[in-house]
Amino acid sequence: MAIDLNQLRVFVTVVETGAMTRAAKALKMPISRVSRTISRLEATLGATLITRTTRTMQVSDAGKRLHQTSLPLMRRLAAIEQEFAAAEGAVAGHVRITAPEDIGSSLLAPLLADLSTAQPALTFELICTDERLDLVQSGIDVALRMGKLTDSTLKAKNIGSTNKICVAAPGYLHRSGNLRDPSELKQHSCIQLALGSEVSKPVWDLYSGRLSSSCTISPRLTCNHTSAAITFALAQRGIALVPRPMVIDHIKTGALTHVLPQWTGKVIPVHLIHPAQRVIPPRVRAVIAYLEESLCQYF
Repeated sequence: MAIDLNQLRVFVTVVETGAMTRAAKALKMPISRVSRTISRLEATLGATLITRTTRTMQVSDAGKRLHQTSLPLMRRLAAIEQEFAAAEGAVAGHVRITAPEDIGSSLLAPLLADLSTAQPALTFELICTDERLDLVQSGIDVALRMGKLTDSTLKAKNIGSTNKICVAAPGYLHRSGNLRDPSELKQHSCIQLALGSEVSKPVWDLYSGRLSSSCTISPRLTCNHTSAAITFALAQRGIALVPRPMVIDHIKTGALTHVLPQWTGKVIPVHLIHPAQRVIPPRVRAVIAYLEESLCQYF
């Protein structure tokens, strides 16, 4: 004999409220369903629990014993449900995040440091890599992705777009002169950010509306890390073509100048993505909302 806990819950509610109509209202179900549920429980136990008439109901001795025995269980189940509901609603737990190496270390790391102060119940693991990790297999909760998305099974939220821009230190431009056209880049010291195919391709592709310009440069310095290219630019070593988000703060402080502001690299979309789930955990929702709000100034 297996007792259905939902049937038991209905029975206890009927006894506690003293009437099927009040129990139906408390349980938010039709009174006919309450009556059928009690009948099924009686059939399972082989005993009459409640004697019903058109105007009154009377709990039998068997019903009183069942109520007395099951009431502590129902209260414990209610406490368990409340405990888990509170846990599900709380912003707490561990969140694994991945982002491109440069953006992750320069932008996300400081933002997550601030969030860890605001949300002490959250812990983070930031994976900075240019490899597009499989979110499900790698146990990733949130990813910041640049460019076209290829996995349609993931949930994505567009938070803007980005591109590369030319920057140089004011001191360098004071010595070497400012630029008015991309063709003048070949006359300047340039800092080549060599990633992938760019290693053997000292060409900067720039765009201005419908115009485009492929500028062959003679790199004075070459590196494979954006932070290094920015460091060279800050040291007045030349002009660098780097991702806009990583130099916005330097431009605001005047440490770097936006060169050829009408010309930029190709615009690419930026998304926050996460595995598709029927219910997104509060800890993940909180991180996505925070990053969306915090990153809008960069994208």
